[in-house]
Amino acid sequence: MKGVSFQNPLEFNVSVEGEKWNQGDELSGMLTVKNRGTLSVSQGNIRLHLAWGELKKVRAKAPGAFKLLQTASLPTDVMLSPDREATLSWKFPTDPNCAITDSSGSLFLLYGQGSVPETLAQLQLPIHPHLLLQDFLKVLTTDFRFVIKTTKSGKDSVEVKLAPPGSRGFAAVDFLSLSLRLSGETLAAEYVFHVKKIEASAATLAVKKLKRELAQSLTPDLYRLPSGRTNFEYLESMIRLAVDLVEAKILL
Repeated sequence: MKGVSFQNPLEFNVSVEGEKWNQGDELSGMLTVKNRGTLSVSQGNIRLHLAWGELKKVRAKAPGAFKLLQTASLPTDVMLSPDREATLSWKFPTDPNCAITDSSGSLFLLYGQGSVPETLAQLQLPIHPHLLLQDFLKVLTTDFRFVIKTTKSGKDSVEVKLAPPGSRGFAAVDFLSLSLRLSGETLAAEYVFHVKKIEASAATLAVKKLKRELAQSLTPDLYRLPSGRTNFEYLESMIRLAVDLVEAKILL
C-alpha cells in the first residue's frame, strides 16, 4: 500500500508492506521525503503517526478526529538540500485487541510536516480480527450455520452480532451477541443469546424476551495443535456447549 502527499516544497511518499492486516500484526514500511524546492528545508517536525480515526469526523475534517497511538520521526537537526531526499524506515506493532476497521472508525497512517493531525496526509489501514478470532467465527458460521450481521470494535474486544440458523431448533432465538478478546494468549468468548419465550395465561399469550449468557476461556494448550495450527475440533466442542443452551431438540 502506498500514499503520496505534497506540502510545498516537500514531497512525501509512504509505503506499507501489505494491503490488509489482522489484529496483532506488525505494520512496517518506508517514508521518503524529497525537497522539490530551491532552498534547503529543515526536517524538523516531519512525523509519521499510527492513529485511530473516527470516520465521521475524519470525513468532516473536524478537530479531534484522530487519537495518536505511535510516532516515528526524522532527525530534527538536519537540513534537507534542494532535490535531495531523506528516508525513514518504521515499524509499528499492533495490539492483539486493537481496534478493527468498522463503520465508525479505523487505524490510519498520518504523515507530513506539522503538529496538527487533521492537517497531515492520511492513509487508511484495513484491520481485520485476529486470525484466531477468524477461525472461531469460521466454525460458528460454517459448522453451526450462524450468519454474521455486523462486526465492530468494542472496548478491547471484537463485537459480533449473528443471526441464528433457520432450522426449527433455533426458532426461539432472535440473535446472538458475541464478544471476543485475547487476554495474553487466552481467548475469552462471551455469548449472549437473545431469545423469546411464549407465556400463556387464561386469557392471553405473551412473548417474553430473555437472555441466555455464557462466558468461556480458551487456553492455547487446547485451541492450538502441537504443529501450531488451530484445533478446530476443540473450538467446535466449546461452541457446541454454548449452542446447546438455546437449541431446542425436536423429536419426530
